[in-house]
Amino acid sequence: MVELVQDHGSGPSVVRDMYDKHESGLHHLAYFVDDVDLATNELNKMGFPLGMSALAGGTRFHHVDARGTLGHFIELYEPREALLGFYERVRKAAHGWNGEEPIRIR
Repeated sequence: MVELVQDHGSGPSVVRDMYDKHESGLHHLAYFVDDVDLATNELNKMGFPLGMSALAGGTRFHHVDARGTLGHFIELYEPREALLGFYERVRKAAHGWNGEEPIRIR
């Protein structure tokens, strides 16, 4: 899945920390991991600090800062039902997509 992000906020943000107002690029690659804290600690030991920790829809996730080495953040999630369900809905919505209506809000 490709996620396009446009940050309209004015407060601190890992998106604006990486890109100025009119810049764009690859922000992060996301991975499911069994234990977000353990995976984050392992990446910390490799020199990648935690950039952000958040809770959304009952799912915790971390953005680990790998910009200096990889050029982007690493996003870590535990495979929770709500998030897996979201990805399944995206997969179903994309099946048979004809290229029309690239932005669909339902």
